[in-house]
Amino acid sequence: MRNGKLNVVWQPEQAVSTFTNVFTPNPAASITKHAAPGVVSVAGTVVTYTYTVTNMGNVPLTGVGVYDEELQADVWPGKISLDIGGSATATLTYTVKQADLDAGT
Repeated sequence: MRNGKLNVVWQPEQAVSTFTNVFTPNPAASITKHAAPGVVSVAGTVVTYTYTVTNMGNVPLTGVGVYDEELQADVWPGKISLDIGGSATATLTYTVKQADLDAGT
């Protein structure tokens, strides 16, 4: 995307106005994390976490990575790129341990 000037002419005055088009990059992203099942009460239950990252900005995003500190794992094995308005979805699984239930996590 380029910045530039636009000359606009309109009728009936035939006046010329000059506008300066200034593009301001605004990188932004949102992320959601969903667990299924949402409630676990038995050790050995496998929980599937689904992550969705969406580019909410006005420029493409490159080198996007997501690390889940709770699971101590990268959501993607590498970095991804997202076009403007684009999104990516990935899943991780976790097997619940008795210690998790005892700790209330």
